[in-house]
Amino acid sequence: MTTNTLVEGEYEIWRNSQWRVTNKFLEEVADPGLAGPPYWIALDQLHYRDVPRHVCEKTWVDPVKFIDAYRKAAKIAGFIPDEAEIQSILQATRA
Repeated sequence: MTTNTLVEGEYEIWRNSQWRVTNKFLEEVADPGLAGPPYWIALDQLHYRDVPRHVCEKTWVDPVKFIDAYRKAAKIAGFIPDEAEIQSILQATRA
């Protein structure tokens, strides 16, 4: 069984049904019935342009929930996400 445990000094700031944002990570809220560790991205790695597209291409990801969490995490990490890229990703996932 997989669980989301906080590392030392980490605290949760926000969550939806698939993702949570902590002071250190944007991470999947793991389904305890699934094998494997939760997917996570360190906040200092979120600014890379390909992160949202890379994550949203995964079949198990709800792109709308991820983008919502990504925007919150970006604010905490101190950068402004590329909204044109985000809209392109969301349109591609609706097709």
